[in-house]
Amino acid sequence: MVEIVVKNNEKETQYVAGVAIPPGESKILDSSHMPGLVANAPATAKKPEPIEQTVPDLLGNSVPKVLEGLKGLSDKQLDEIEALENAEENSRVGVLNGIAAERLARADAIIKDPDA
Repeated sequence: MVEIVVKNNEKETQYVAGVAIPPGESKILDSSHMPGLVANAPATAKKPEPIEQTVPDLLGNSVPKVLEGLKGLSDKQLDEIEALENAEENSRVGVLNGIAAERLARADAIIKDPDA
């Protein structure tokens, strides 16, 4: 089970995987209930190629392309891409959820192997 953080940046309650998320709040949800997310990726996924794009260039892509590029970013670049996406009038929840999922995956990797 992979858990992801879903944040509601909208003015009204959002319903994700049968869970109500009030405005401005976040919930940790099991991604297996959300088709197309990390839980449905193959277990033997290959390491992504490093991206050659800058953060603003990456944000100009579709949500799936942005999500592909997140693994190649540094922690500082993840902070930057999140700030830029949040600054948008219509920020994309899929991008913000992907950033949260990437941070959780990195934290999980550190917990499992602190010497890495």
